[in-house]
Amino acid sequence: MPASGGLLIQGVQSGSTAEEAGLRRPRQTVIVGNYELGVGGDLITAIDGQEVDGRDSLQRILSRKRAGDTIEVTVYRSKSHQKLRVKLAEAPQTL
Repeated sequence: MPASGGLLIQGVQSGSTAEEAGLRRPRQTVIVGNYELGVGGDLITAIDGQEVDGRDSLQRILSRKRAGDTIEVTVYRSKSHQKLRVKLAEAPQTL
């Protein structure tokens, strides 16, 4: 794992543009304290060259994007960094 930072993917919806782009969900889950945590998936370290160090930075970067935009997602996977292109879709509407 990199020394610090990043956001571990906890799920990838089937049929989503994230899945189509090749982002990987966790292979297994573990219990840490009172939390279930997925392990073995991708760790997002940057989007369009901007460092991602947590949920706030991810939301800040994505707030400047629109559905239909294509972003470059840098992930840490299998001891190396990889860059994947993801086309953003509309966010699901929730009440």
